[in-house]
Amino acid sequence: MDWTNGATDPGRAEQTRPRAKGSSSSRALHLVALALARSTEAWVGGRRDGKRGCSLKCCSPIPIGGCSRKTTRGEDTMSESVEKIRVEVELDKTELERLVVVGGDLEFLISLPRDRLLNHTEVRICAAVLRRLIVDNQLNQTWRALDGFKVAPPSVEATDIDGPLANWDQSWVRYAWAGGATTNQAHHRGFIFAVIPKAVNDRYSSPDELFEARRLSGIAEIRAMTFDHWQRSTSVAIQVEKIGLIKVSRATVVKYLANRKGGVHFDPSRNVLQAGKRGRREVEMSLLDHGLLRVGHLNGPEFEIASMVQAIAGTWWAPEIVRLAHELASEDFNGDPHELQLWTGLQEADGSGWAAMRFDQPES
Repeated sequence: MDWTNGATDPGRAEQTRPRAKGSSSSRALHLVALALARSTEAWVGGRRDGKRGCSLKCCSPIPIGGCSRKTTRGEDTMSESVEKIRVEVELDKTELERLVVVGGDLEFLISLPRDRLLNHTEVRICAAVLRRLIVDNQLNQTWRALDGFKVAPPSVEATDIDGPLANWDQSWVRYAWAGGATTNQAHHRGFIFAVIPKAVNDRYSSPDELFEARRLSGIAEIRAMTFDHWQRSTSVAIQVEKIGLIKVSRATVVKYLANRKGGVHFDPSRNVLQAGKRGRREVEMSLLDHGLLRVGHLNGPEFEIASMVQAIAGTWWAPEIVRLAHELASEDFNGDPHELQLWTGLQEADGSGWAAMRFDQPES
């Protein structure tokens, strides 16, 4: 255990995080980002001033030459010739604590099953996690502390219904959902439900001719977008009489499940008669209450949360933040479950001031 200024009194010193036994400041953390055609390496170590330092060596997303993109099997390949950027960062106590929170949240999202639909409790927990990452901006703050924006903002690949919706007469659309999660059970990757007026339909010999002539699509597109753009993009669009098509962002769906449906709070009250932004928010919450879609046991907004979880879990940067959190604060993730540590203030044993008790399982 390291203490600021070498003090041994916890009442007068600021505690740093203990390093796990056997850790080394020279260990390398190898990060690979195939999706953005760059790789990252990080070296980490503890310091007595309460900070942890790491050096990130990143390949720029803009190659110097020899970069080839292959669409076969959805894979990207890149030659060795790339511009390399070295980023030196130091994390103070608050930044390190935030990294532990965000890394733990991302690790939880990655651990969730992809072969089945999430249950309601898992969705509510995920809504609280997503609110912390998205609405509370903790992911971007962690990325900024790691100087990740010097290379590129975090991005995701997700379903996009804004593009297809733009080609539709907005009055024809009844509702649309982005979706995107895939499982071995029921799922969807985005769709648009619309009603075409008979007078328009009669102008064409077939639905295919109509769709081709007007460049219409009833399904969502998969595309890459920055994390900020993704959270602002449309998650659901619902037609409202006398108002028109109301588009609800992914961030708003997160707030709905977290603040109104039990992720963090349960609030059944709705006041759609309020004016201004608050009234608009109440209208959106009321519309989401209708669901309009069921995917197995999940309603429409719940499946949107499950889809956002898979989108984040499938990024290159999520597991890399998790790895960095494990490396910089290994005691928060890899502590010995059979050990109880006590602060004594005495420079005994290993000289740290901590004593340890073990609870080994008895031999059978």
